[in-house]
Amino acid sequence: MNIFEGSRRVALIFAGLILIGSFIAIVIDKPFVELNYAVTDVGRTLIKSGDNCRIGLDASQSRNHNTPDGKSFYIKFCFLSIAHEGTSRGIAYKSDTKYTYFNGPYSSEVIEFTASIADAYIPTPQDYSDAAEEYSRARWANIERGAGYLGLALFVYWLTVAAIGWIVRGFMGIPRGRDSK
Repeated sequence: MNIFEGSRRVALIFAGLILIGSFIAIVIDKPFVELNYAVTDVGRTLIKSGDNCRIGLDASQSRNHNTPDGKSFYIKFCFLSIAHEGTSRGIAYKSDTKYTYFNGPYSSEVIEFTASIADAYIPTPQDYSDAAEEYSRARWANIERGAGYLGLALFVYWLTVAAIGWIVRGFMGIPRGRDSK
């Protein structure tokens, strides 16, 4: 056995460690799943939506839930601001037979109202189904991204090992593809 044969074995061990570490990272990584609902009025009408909350204009609340098989997901409620009194915008937080009350997204009344809606919400079977679907989709996306990073890491590692071998062989005067003169 010579130094080049030993170096190749060490390089294979490190490549194996990179592979095992990447596999563990991919398996451990849990995707972030969020379902979004827009709340359009004080009557608490929920509309499934994308993440369309406008910072500073709309109010939002998120709550964590678990699917029956234990997968964690969030439900984000976006309380959309409504134009009222001409050009003014606000969140409708209270309504009676005569008036609807509006305020800004960071007012204590709106925060209390939005928290009460989010706390009282019980996920539907459709929410659980959507969360499981999104979890699966996000999991595969994580696996694909992790496999790409792994391939890139192994390629860069291979280039580094090959470059070091080329440099060492050059200084030692050993021809390419051989371990001795």
